[in-house]
Amino acid sequence: MRACRTSALIAITLAACARAGSRDHTAPAAAFVAYPASGPAPLHVRFDGTSSHDDVGVATFLWDFGDGRTARGAIADHVYATRGAFPAVLVATDAAGNQSRAEKVIEVTAADDAVPPHAAFAITPAGGVAPIAIHFDAGSSSDDVGVAAFEWDFGDGSSGSGSDIDHLFASAGSFVITLTVRDAAGNADRAQTTIAVAAPALDAQAPRASFTATPLAGLAPLSIHLDARASSDDVGVTRSQFDLGDGRTLDGSVQDAVFAVAGRYTITLTVWDAAGHSASSSQVASIEALPAYPDEHVYGDAMSAPWEDWSWAASYTLASGAPVHAGSRSVRFTPQSWQGLHFHSATGFDVSGYDRISFWLNGGGRGGQKLRVAARASGTLSPSIDLSPYLAGASAIPANGWVQALVPLAAVGAGPGKTLEGIIVQDGSGNSQPDVWLDDFTIYPELGGPALAPCSPVQTPAGFVTRSGSSLTLGGSPFRARGANVYYLQSDLANAQQFGNANLLQKARESLDVLVCLGMPVVRTWAFNERAASADAASIQPSPGVFREEGLIALDQSVAEAKARGLRVILTLADNWSYYGGLPQYAAWAGKSHDDFFGDAQMKGWWKAYAAMLLARVNTLTGVRYRDEPAILAWELGNEFRCSTCKGTPRMHDAIAEFAAHLRSLGASQLIADGGEGFDDHPGLWSLSNSYPVSGNDGASFSTLAAIPQLDVLSYHVYPLNYGLNADADALEWIDGHQRIAADGSRVACAGEYGFAADDATRARKYDAWLPRISSLGFVWQVLPEGVPDNDGFGVYYPSDGATLDVLVRWAR
Repeated sequence: MRACRTSALIAITLAACARAGSRDHTAPAAAFVAYPASGPAPLHVRFDGTSSHDDVGVATFLWDFGDGRTARGAIADHVYATRGAFPAVLVATDAAGNQSRAEKVIEVTAADDAVPPHAAFAITPAGGVAPIAIHFDAGSSSDDVGVAAFEWDFGDGSSGSGSDIDHLFASAGSFVITLTVRDAAGNADRAQTTIAVAAPALDAQAPRASFTATPLAGLAPLSIHLDARASSDDVGVTRSQFDLGDGRTLDGSVQDAVFAVAGRYTITLTVWDAAGHSASSSQVASIEALPAYPDEHVYGDAMSAPWEDWSWAASYTLASGAPVHAGSRSVRFTPQSWQGLHFHSATGFDVSGYDRISFWLNGGGRGGQKLRVAARASGTLSPSIDLSPYLAGASAIPANGWVQALVPLAAVGAGPGKTLEGIIVQDGSGNSQPDVWLDDFTIYPELGGPALAPCSPVQTPAGFVTRSGSSLTLGGSPFRARGANVYYLQSDLANAQQFGNANLLQKARESLDVLVCLGMPVVRTWAFNERAASADAASIQPSPGVFREEGLIALDQSVAEAKARGLRVILTLADNWSYYGGLPQYAAWAGKSHDDFFGDAQMKGWWKAYAAMLLARVNTLTGVRYRDEPAILAWELGNEFRCSTCKGTPRMHDAIAEFAAHLRSLGASQLIADGGEGFDDHPGLWSLSNSYPVSGNDGASFSTLAAIPQLDVLSYHVYPLNYGLNADADALEWIDGHQRIAADGSRVACAGEYGFAADDATRARKYDAWLPRISSLGFVWQVLPEGVPDNDGFGVYYPSDGATLDVLVRWAR
């Protein structure tokens, strides 16, 4: 993958891939067209933001369609199912984090539709023994214009919505299932059926309790996602309950718990079956207190600029005689059910680099008050949320004592890329209540990024991963791994070391912590940088045969940080593209063309000299020589080598064979991979709708590489749309073909990169279809901690992209 690219077939300037720290202070100009901009529901609208522009380049496009749905990418399609006026917003961001927004209102009218829909559904299975999960599919329902809503009544007091839905019947009985479908004009139809659920057979076996808690460590307030769906029973688990270790319990197999107070908490899951048998399992969560920040923005006592313009719809007093937390003035707030206190700014506050807000509360002479909080960010008012989970050490505001409210910005819709314009505090009890005192409103910066402390390190057997035919083994057992690309580790760590940038250090560590938390034990990363030191502080080889210790120490740290977490690394030694030097830099040094690299003895000699230096190097942090480091899973000769003038010749394959043999001669104990995209020159071996990637036009032949004896791993990349393929049948054939050809050559196939730019749910479905076919090694491009820019649209954000992450975790496991 070109780091920061948007398409493998579109050239992008280097400037468009500048990191967020580049010197770019000019915001982009967001602009878009929407067509059609009005019409009856359901209205299909295409949003095209390609007219946006920036002096360096627009890095990300974020769409808010005004109906609660969002999307990423320069072009997006959306369907408005109901009538209304919807403010559609595009936020364009450049690589330095500068932003601008554009807005258009989409007018959706009621459908001119007098014909009611037809309700119909299927049930799988049609009944069974409790507890039983039954799938309901209303896809056979129809309407002349389109079904807008599906409403389910399961006959057991539960309801649901959506055309596809699963429901668990925990007890025996006869249940009348009712489906109501509505079209956009409000016409409705109903269908019913009855299912029978029998009582379970005699159950003498206890269940097994198992759950995941993600993350298990971090800064307060920390939201931990608890998932007990891995628990099992011979008949069925009927109830799941989490004891959070702080006096709270949560019923249900999937829950989110917010821990507002620092400490160590033993989270215990107890599950029961229908016969009353139970089992328990526990894990310990470590919650850290928010540290002091030297650059926190405090707007407490006097609410200094830009937050000095307050407004409120309730009585208040600013008085020095009132009880205060840390200053001379606080606000006495008399809340009412329909009113609230709103402190705001006329200009707004850019929250890029910030992740939480804080204010202190005192209940005066009476405690127990309940409040809600909301935020206005980038022109949108978020739904209010209960403040109780975010009170450090209290479930409600105490009497005559101060408590800190510590709220993640993302919880009130003011996350990365937003401008915070105001905070609204309202009565949450539903009626008037006594005075509350507020003081010291603070916006906290990220501690080098969103709060994420490491999960427990991955426990992997010691020793090298080795190949036996088309399989990998470790410690005598089969080795298979799902992992991710974190190409920027060396670059970020070099800049962190040389400029004391704690933000970059933390983001690099978080990128690895995320993989640990997801159970993905391998990371693929760049181990080269041929740029001049004046252009890139991460430079390793600024000129042929000259190696900078500063850049190499950062590579040392990349390996050491991964190893400390139990992760293994794949190190890529060169790049086809120019973003970190690559073959274009080799060609510039030699005064020749890019394609000359594969036949030019001088340029190949420079590659060999760098490889020889690196394999003989002793890591300054681990004390282990690179060629002897088991934490290095494999060496990749180069990323996505292409050579259009090599078509019909063995030139590129001969160079790859030469490089692989050179690594073996240097004593490399690890696996050797080519690192290519998997292009081929034998169309007859494939069943694809487009022969472009198997035409040999880029000089690559995957089937020829399978015969090179020094290669252990044959790489291919899965970006079907970039290669002119579809993401369904073509993508499956692309994966199956590479697995087949590698196995026929007794080599291991590796999906070195796979990516699909889509909304979370769509992408999850694609990955769930692809991943079962990747037999040994597969690396997603790429999993990102919240706040790290997604420069190419393929990024999966942790933890917000829950559907895709669930798929990745399942197949990693």
